[in-house]
Amino acid sequence: MKWAEDRVSVDEDEILVGLAAANIEARRVVAACRDTGQHLRGAQHVGLDEHRRGAGLGRGERHFSDSGLEAETSKNLTFGTVIQPTFGPEFGNLSLAIDYYRIEVNNGVSQLGAGFLATNCYNGTRPEFCQFVSRAPFTGPGSGALTVTQTYINVAMDMVKGIDFTLRYDRELGPGKLDLGANLVRTIDRVNQNDPAFDATHFEGSIGNPKWAGTGHVGYDWGPWYARWGVDFIGHTDDDFLNDDADFPPEVYDFSVSDYWLHTLSLRFEPNDRYSLTAGIRNLFDKKPPKITAEDPFVNTISNVPLQSGWDFRGRTFFINAQAKIF
Repeated sequence: MKWAEDRVSVDEDEILVGLAAANIEARRVVAACRDTGQHLRGAQHVGLDEHRRGAGLGRGERHFSDSGLEAETSKNLTFGTVIQPTFGPEFGNLSLAIDYYRIEVNNGVSQLGAGFLATNCYNGTRPEFCQFVSRAPFTGPGSGALTVTQTYINVAMDMVKGIDFTLRYDRELGPGKLDLGANLVRTIDRVNQNDPAFDATHFEGSIGNPKWAGTGHVGYDWGPWYARWGVDFIGHTDDDFLNDDADFPPEVYDFSVSDYWLHTLSLRFEPNDRYSLTAGIRNLFDKKPPKITAEDPFVNTISNVPLQSGWDFRGRTFFINAQAKIF
């Protein structure tokens, strides 16, 4: 079912951003061009051969009407069920919700950065991006300017498929009530295809796209007090399967991240519905963010830490929150 019409809204012109060719190994460029089979993207076309490199900046423009953008469309399939068994009041209340989802976006409009385009073209991880890279003829030192077209493009296809699990349980226990909750996501497929002429890439299990992730908590409510232990979980991920062992030997490069757990402990005092005071500790065990080899072409890093959501970069922290309803 198509629900998205033409949503493109950009400036009239696209800017060609010049990018120096420094630090790009000529042999890797030649090998990447040769392996892709894109004859127009051969080494001579971009101004490089196995013995020379050019450097320089280039600027230019072309009109938006020439970009050939198409309308963005989406297909969404979801269905689920809720299980609520009844075992009597002494057992408590239990519910489990299971939801399947499949979301596919076709012709999605995106603007990719010049550095991202050039890097992924030349190291061979995204050969389809080479269509946005060109170089002026090399005639001597200072010539052969590299030009990267940073433009809005239609991403051929982006699809995610998975299952959500939501578990809730509570029961009277002693002087108060015990409650447990868990939310778990199982990513089955995370697929991206930037050009129909090239095979789609599966990213499930890669850094930033864990196959398993979730949150959970255990809480106890008695009188004006509520204690809670919370957990955040990100399953093991790695980018080794996305990279060529010839370029990134596993014995040298480590692009894997182990299971990641964060714990939070809090205590709330709420004497009535107008005032409350909460104190707690985030990242109770002072879990450090994971580190990988910085040369991973699929993620950005700072001090070898992949820049992905979910990691805690501050370490153990203490907090106090006060709330009051004035009116």
